[in-house]
Amino acid sequence: MLYDLTSLLRDRGADVVGGFLARGELHHPAPCLIGRFPNHPDGEDLARARRFAAAIAEHVSCRRPGPAAESRVDAFHPDGRLYDVVARISSDRFLRLVMPEPELDSARCDQCQWCVRECPMHNIALQPYPVLGSHCIRCYRCLTGCPRKALDASWTIGNLAALAFYNTVFERRFGDLRPEEQLY
Repeated sequence: MLYDLTSLLRDRGADVVGGFLARGELHHPAPCLIGRFPNHPDGEDLARARRFAAAIAEHVSCRRPGPAAESRVDAFHPDGRLYDVVARISSDRFLRLVMPEPELDSARCDQCQWCVRECPMHNIALQPYPVLGSHCIRCYRCLTGCPRKALDASWTIGNLAALAFYNTVFERRFGDLRPEEQLY
């Protein structure tokens, strides 16, 4: 993921000097992802972030060439880590195929238009109830944020797909989970 962002920035003429990966407790609605990395970011995560920020500030102020200290190596080129592999196969078409589309329970919906305003793709219209258009990116903002909990999803296939990529074995194999880290 860092590499994808680095590539986009470099294509636009930016000089990328670093990249950082932070942990945070997951609140994605897929059942297999809920609660991963509990109590993160923790003190060590925040200390690493401060060290990275200080290294970037020093690097830029001294006008040093190349990558800054404290940067992840994979910010500059893919190295086969889990997120690089997932990014390569997680096309929009693939995500739409395996991840469920939010479904409305009209009995719970009070037509407040929260989902219409909050959809990052402007993909929801009130007709008179919310209807998702064809550009849903499966971010689940509507599902997780609806004040009336009027949207839900069937996670049978999507949960299996998420679990196939985001499991302890893969995370450790690709180096994104340190030996002392726990997913839950």
